[in-house]
Amino acid sequence: MTGLSENYQCAQISEVGLKLRFEFTIDQIARACTRLVKQRKNGFMPTVAEIIETIEQIEGKTYLTIEQQAELQANIVLECLR
Repeated sequence: MTGLSENYQCAQISEVGLKLRFEFTIDQIARACTRLVKQRKNGFMPTVAEIIETIEQIEGKTYLTIEQQAELQANIVLECLR
């Protein structure tokens, strides 16, 4: 669903939309969407954040934010320079 609402013409690309597009497999997203659709009580489409949270629940782990990933990579570079 390519970042869900970000498909619309006037929508801007967000950090969570990019995360959904590039950090997760189609299978992970499909499993999360299936679970969300089965549990949904209203007719609204799940948000990107809800899909990511559901993937984390299914897999039992928390994924790093872009800022956290950047910090880790910067630390690796700094360690190499020392």
